[in-house]
Amino acid sequence: SSTDGGTAISWQFDTKEFLDPGFDIRFDFLDFTAKGSSVDVEYSKDSGSNWLTLKTSIALTSSFARYRVEKQLSIDSIMFRFKGTAPGFVLKWAGFRFRRESPQGLN
Repeated sequence: SSTDGGTAISWQFDTKEFLDPGFDIRFDFLDFTAKGSSVDVEYSKDSGSNWLTLKTSIALTSSFARYRVEKQLSIDSIMFRFKGTAPGFVLKWAGFRFRRESPQGLN
């Protein structure tokens, strides 16, 4: 069931932590293919202790489509969280662009 006594059930999906040991990474965007009604995307730069908004209320379609959320960050590591309350969310694929920045400790 997608509700509990008429109240929508919240859900979330967290990715693993992505990093390049010894280097900061520059994150440019997250691409994902999904379907459903809407999704919020958050990111963490501290192994999931705290979550920051990447984009809220991304309107999805009933068939699979590709979406892009852009933000430039220079960080040690990154995790992503997809979350919402609307039933029917399906994540088919996700990927992101990053590149090495300076070695850690030189900034």
